[in-house]
Amino acid sequence: MRILLTLALAVFSCQAMPSQAGVFIEGQLGASYMVNTAPDGRWRQEAFGSSYHGLDMAYGGRIGYRFAKPWSVQAGLIHFGTNRTESRAVSDGCYNDKTHTVSCGNQAMSLKTVSTMNGYTLSGTYYAALSENWSVPLSLGVALVTARLRADDAFNPVFTQERYSRMPMWSVGAGLCWREVVCWENTLYTAPSGQHYHDPTSEQVFTSLFGLRYAFEQ
Repeated sequence: MRILLTLALAVFSCQAMPSQAGVFIEGQLGASYMVNTAPDGRWRQEAFGSSYHGLDMAYGGRIGYRFAKPWSVQAGLIHFGTNRTESRAVSDGCYNDKTHTVSCGNQAMSLKTVSTMNGYTLSGTYYAALSENWSVPLSLGVALVTARLRADDAFNPVFTQERYSRMPMWSVGAGLCWREVVCWENTLYTAPSGQHYHDPTSEQVFTSLFGLRYAFEQ
């Protein structure tokens, strides 16, 4: 705890003024919600109901460059967290995902999925000044997100499926910064629709992160 406090004081004391250009690093911590975008018949069947948990802790790190004008570009890594789905299901041949009905007498069995999401991010940010110390960061960017999904096979309990989905995503965000040292940013990540991503449970993520920056002096 004492080490963390010392580091925080060093960041606040050594931070360059917002108007100065230079390289910065940033650590981020907060929460994410991975929206369940899987249609009926993919890892769940509406005829039997399901439970979904998409809220988790998120964290990451970035390195960027702050221009003399109120702009910056940054790249980093982010861990969105893990989402979980629990459902009951029959075999695909016995289920109609259009009418949400079962067409044969097979007994439904338990099906559970766990999907962990991580990504590489690249974004540009404009800082709209509210006062000398406060600004609103407005960001646009892209991300390459990997979802590792593991599923208990409902019809073969000794076998666990594992799939990897790699998805490009657009990102848009806004928040609040104090002297561009401490920033609170809310960002929506969305994968382009109409693409095949190897059956992920989520193709849209919302994050709310607090970041602490250190700017290197020029």
